[in-house]
Parts: sequence; C-alpha cells; structure tokens
Amino acid sequence: MIVAMAELAVHERRSNKFYTTMKETKHICKTNDSVLGLTFDYMHTISLPCIPVQELFYYSQLSVFPSDTHNLKTDEARQINTYINDNVLSCVKELHLYSDACGGQNKNNCMIRFLLSLTSNNRFDIIIHRFPIRVHSYFACDRDFALVKCFC
Repeated sequence: MIVAMAELAVHERRSNKFYTTMKETKHICKTNDSVLGLTFDYMHTISLPCIPVQELFYYSQLSVFPSDTHNLKTDEARQINTYINDNVLSCVKELHLYSDACGGQNKNNCMIRFLLSLTSNNRFDIIIHRFPIRVHSYFACDRDFALVKCFC
C-alpha cells in the first residue's frame, strides 16, 4: 500500500513537471519571438463516408489519417511540416515540441530524421522534443480533434 502511494506521488510529480514546463514554454513563446512551442498528435483513422449500411460501407470506404499541430502562442492548428513552412518566421531559432510518447507515431526514425533535417538545413538552432508520462497526454490537439469528431 505504501509503495503504491509513493509511486502515485512520483507519477503525479512527473506529470505536474511536464505540464509546468509546457506552461513555461507557452510564456516564453509569448515574450520571445525567437522561441516557438508546438504540440502535435495524430487522430484515430476516420472512415468516410460515415454511414451505417454495412455493404455500402465496405465498398466505398475512404480512410483519412488526420494529424494536428497546435501553436502554444497563437492557438492555431495545422499539419506540422505545412505549419512550419507556412507560418513560422525565420527569426524563430528555438523550437519546443510536445507530443505523446507513442513509439509508432512520434518516437521513430521518420520523426527523428525530420527534426534533424530542420536543424541541418539551419531552419532551427535548437529543437527540444518532450514527451509526457503515460496517461497524461491531453494536449490542445485533442481539443481540436474533438471538433473534428463532431462532424463525423
């Protein structure tokens, strides 16, 4: 019992530290134009059209794989590479990323190579990518996805 309570306390401290860091990044972004903080996530697959008829469902199914990038400073949302290319000013040299710790989505070679390409092309001097502990990955992206789910 005591061990479980100690583990819960450590878990809560780690979670609070992560969200405190994200709030600090948000504050730094608002005061320093050379720093940008983004959260990003992938939504579950959406099948279109959303119809309950089984036979027609399997013949005309189109799968959409939505992703979202949410700017901590301006609360704008887009896809990460498009967002960086279209919206991030060249004066921004420090990028803080927050995403869930899903290995298949965010902790993989593709993502690491993408971030390395941003630094090797001198787009950013520093990229910091932070992951929350398990169960505590509710970001602004999830609120954006909730809006999408309303229409499906």
